[in-house]
Amino acid sequence: MHKEIGETIKSLRLAKGWTLKEFSEKADLSISFLSMVERGRSSIALVSLKKIAAALEEPMGTFFPGQSEEEVGSSGASWISRSYDSNIRAINGAYIYNQIGCSNKDFIMDTMIITLLPGQVREDVIQFSHEGEELTYVLEGVLSMFIDGVEHAMYPGDCFHGFGSIPHNFVNLSNSIVRVLYVLTPPLWEEVESHTALQHQPD
Repeated sequence: MHKEIGETIKSLRLAKGWTLKEFSEKADLSISFLSMVERGRSSIALVSLKKIAAALEEPMGTFFPGQSEEEVGSSGASWISRSYDSNIRAINGAYIYNQIGCSNKDFIMDTMIITLLPGQVREDVIQFSHEGEELTYVLEGVLSMFIDGVEHAMYPGDCFHGFGSIPHNFVNLSNSIVRVLYVLTPPLWEEVESHTALQHQPD
C-alpha cells in the first residue's frame, strides 16, 4: 500500500514539473519525509496525505483506486459502500483505517473501522484534542482508552462518546487484534487533526 501511494504521488508531482523542494513548500511537509513517502519507505497519516492531495489538487480517492462508492440518491445525498471492497484509507504503524462512509465533503460525519494490531505499549500513548465530537465503539478485542490522563479498559459493546477538546487517545495493549467503529466530526476531509491521523507520524 505504501509503495503504490508513493508511486502515485511521485507521478503526479513529476507531471507538474515540481522538484521535491517545490513540492515540500506547497504541501508544507519536509523534503525528507516526502522523499521517503515517494519511495514507499514511510507510512503516511491522513492529515499528511490530505496536505499532499491539496497541493496536487487531487481528491483523496486518487490514492486509493480500489475503493468504490455507489450513489443511491440524487445529487450525491446518499451512498452505499460495498463490503467486498477493501476501502483501506490508510495504514499507519499499528493502525489500519477502513473507510465505511462516503467522502462527500458536504457530510459532517467521518466514519471508519479502525483495526489496531497488537504490540503497542503505554509509552506509545500521546493524548490529543481536536474540534467537534468523537465516538469510538469497540467491535472486537480489548481497547485501552485514555481520557484526560486516565486509562479505561473497553470491551466489545462498550462505547466512548465525547467532545474532542478533552485530551484522549486509544491503543491496543493486548496480544490480540482490536477493531473499533470510529465516528468523527468534523471529518478529516476538513482541516482537523485528530489523534488517529497524528498517531506516531513524522512530517
